[in-house]
Amino acid sequence: QVMYLEVYGIFLVIGFFCALFRTAWIVSGGVACSRKLYSMMTNHVLHAPMLYFETTPLGRLLNRFTYDAEILDVTLVWSMSMLLIASSW
Repeated sequence: QVMYLEVYGIFLVIGFFCALFRTAWIVSGGVACSRKLYSMMTNHVLHAPMLYFETTPLGRLLNRFTYDAEILDVTLVWSMSMLLIASSW
């Protein structure tokens, strides 16, 4: 019975490190993508002509920024998790 506990403990430790690696990978990837997206979006908005700001309401710009943040936080995390799950089969 001790052998079964040892095997179970080994699987438990391996599972813990895999979950830790997955979480670190997802967080670092999400942060890198967020930085790149927001720097590009901010750069393009700040370099837009004044006509763009006269015709586009500020609320629409803010909604676009928050929607893209939601896509990064939800869809990207889900896609990265599914990639890891699919590659582990």
